[in-house]
Amino acid sequence: MSERHPSEDAQDLVALLDGELEAGHEAALAERLRDDADLHALFATLERGGEGVRPAFDLLLDDAPIARLDAILDGAIAATQKPSLVAPERSRPEWDWLRRLLAPAAAALAAGLVGLWLGFAVLGGPAREEQGGWLAAVASYWALTTPDTLAIAPTPEHLAKGLALASDRLGIALSPAAIALPDADFRGATVFDYDGKPLVQLAYLDARGTPFAYCVIRASESGVAQPTASTMGGFNVVHWSAGDGVDRMLIGRVPSDALQRYAALLSERAG
Repeated sequence: MSERHPSEDAQDLVALLDGELEAGHEAALAERLRDDADLHALFATLERGGEGVRPAFDLLLDDAPIARLDAILDGAIAATQKPSLVAPERSRPEWDWLRRLLAPAAAALAAGLVGLWLGFAVLGGPAREEQGGWLAAVASYWALTTPDTLAIAPTPEHLAKGLALASDRLGIALSPAAIALPDADFRGATVFDYDGKPLVQLAYLDARGTPFAYCVIRASESGVAQPTASTMGGFNVVHWSAGDGVDRMLIGRVPSDALQRYAALLSERAG
């Protein structure tokens, strides 16, 4: 018995799934499925292939040039057979086997388009990719911060040295008076690096002991952007640019209106 090509098995399995396999062949294929693990795995893959994406693929199929493809196929058949007075009719179901085989590709295409749309919707397109990136990075590591992280108060000397280092890296003045916030206890400055640029975090505890941060990063552009409130990673966020070469944000689980008041105060001082 000659060895069958995998594509022949795939065609038979698709025909079985479509209910188009002859009874004799169906019984033989069912017996092979019981004994051939590879064939059974291929059958399972084809059987799952169209789940969840058939509606999306049907939309694509609606725009497919079926008439033109049928005309090409008719021409190929006519070139090898005698002309017929009545051309055989074809219906859309003849493409079911192709739909099953292409379903995974359609799913990947749909996922890619959704991902692209979400990227533009969340970050506002390429122009905001950089800003969204550093905001998201801060939200990611700030999720590890708890009141215990800031429980030990640093000495005044330590606070002064931290602010001096942050000011030097950013090229702007960050004095104790400039960063002081009402009903909030300043707990120190930390200098990070994001994409080759200094990123400074000034940490606070509010009156209820909830941690929040005032973060400043050197900006590629020096435009002015008014404070904008949003949420990210479960945190309230306010971000803005004062046109002085840095971008700023406040982040934490404190109320959004409190962050907006702090942002207005810090923006006024920076301006």
